[in-house]
Amino acid sequence: MRLLLVAVLALVGGACAGSPTSPDQVRDYFSPPKSSPGLTWTNGDRQVDTTELNTVAGPEHCHWDSAVLLYIGWPLGTVASSITQARLYVRDPEGVFPRELRKGLRQDAALPADARDTGYRSDDLQLWLAPSDPDAVYLRVDRDVERWPRANAGIVCA
Repeated sequence: MRLLLVAVLALVGGACAGSPTSPDQVRDYFSPPKSSPGLTWTNGDRQVDTTELNTVAGPEHCHWDSAVLLYIGWPLGTVASSITQARLYVRDPEGVFPRELRKGLRQDAALPADARDTGYRSDDLQLWLAPSDPDAVYLRVDRDVERWPRANAGIVCA
């Protein structure tokens, strides 16, 4: 009976505590990766269209679904109507992409001195760019930072 009371109090306390806290590390937003439509991104008070910025799991039929693909309309802020107007970045901690792409992921990165906050957000997740590192983006939650490498536009699977 006492154990039941403790369990009920824990449930009631949890229900009264409000919404769950936001993830405190970048990887928490992508474990597991979310399929389309991916995370909801904003810039200021505006919800961002998925053709402007999107993070989604890689295609399952290619066995890339453990990786996250980040599409950004380029230049930044562009609502891309084709892949030629976008850049692609990859988070691949399990190594499903070729080695040259995988090696650019840094899960314990530091922001370069010239990094700037783009204003893009998904809850507490922030997107940063650094002119000194044009082949990467930086994703940040508080003090946790990851560096994601840029992929060539020609990545396709059969």
